[in-house]
Amino acid sequence: MIQARTSEQRNKGFAGFYREDISRMGVYANTQKLPLRRPAFRADQRMVLAMKENLSLCGDWTLAEAAGRRDIPARVPGSVLGDLLSAGVIEDPFWRENEYKTLRMMDRDYAYERTFDVPAAFLAHRRIDLVFYGLDTLAEVTVNGQTVLRADNMHRTWRVDVKPLLLEHGNTLTVLLRSPNRFIEEAAQANPDVTYDGSGSVHGTSFLRKAHYMFGWDWGPQLPDAGIWRPWPRLSKRPACSPSILVPGAATAFSK
Repeated sequence: MIQARTSEQRNKGFAGFYREDISRMGVYANTQKLPLRRPAFRADQRMVLAMKENLSLCGDWTLAEAAGRRDIPARVPGSVLGDLLSAGVIEDPFWRENEYKTLRMMDRDYAYERTFDVPAAFLAHRRIDLVFYGLDTLAEVTVNGQTVLRADNMHRTWRVDVKPLLLEHGNTLTVLLRSPNRFIEEAAQANPDVTYDGSGSVHGTSFLRKAHYMFGWDWGPQLPDAGIWRPWPRLSKRPACSPSILVPGAATAFSK
């Protein structure tokens, strides 16, 4: 049984188990194989480190149909339907039968876009990664007109080196979101032997790594939204194999 730690023991190390705790749990037979404790940092120290390592891309963006019909004020993290509702482009999708009109809005492609600057000191680092913790779902990401990422899974993190493309001033980041409705319709037609769908859902949901509840359930509406749905889209100077030390609320915003 793991014994409760004293306050003195807790203050000696970083979050996680101590060597003796893990050893008693039987995770490792040899305590020499256990990882070394990470150095402890106060909350304010972790915040300063996060600000030095990352530059946030959250905040004000614009949303447009891929055909360029109109620009809509948008917020990231957020979603297409949320921004369309806030701008008065659609009515409340949960009111009466508005769900069916709103579902057809996702037959279209949408693009999020923003401009940003990169401080010279940050730009001097050897590698700078563009990191998205949540892209929903079929996304094509471009930096200054160059495609850097094609995503097809809303449940994972995406990270790509963009250092060669960045400028100190006037960078443009675009996230083009392809229609989930069109994708599953085409996939279902190409694979007629796959017939299973959840009760009350749109046909073809099993072909896309997207939350299936969005396509309807026996009790739920068919509203397959899209967007940049998790904080924080950001630039990071940490190597791709390193864990992030980002603390909630610690990342600084770019100037436009």
